[in-house]
Amino acid sequence: MSKLDYVVTFACYNQVEYTRQCIESMVRQGDDLSRLVVVDNGSTDDTRNYLQSLSLGGLILNSANLGCGVAWNQGR
Repeated sequence: MSKLDYVVTFACYNQVEYTRQCIESMVRQGDDLSRLVVVDNGSTDDTRNYLQSLSLGGLILNSANLGCGVAWNQGR
């Protein structure tokens, strides 16, 4: 599998520090953030601002917490 054969998707909600740690870990491992799709499930902390500052492959900003299953499917 080549690096361009995948996209990483994750959902987050009000956990800016964990989200930052996750993304920084991916960067340290050499992952290309253009292959990352993040679904924010209506965060009210600084998560959205942080995500919007990045060059992600995709960013979905839900207005409410729709749950993990829905968010994961949105990121496909």
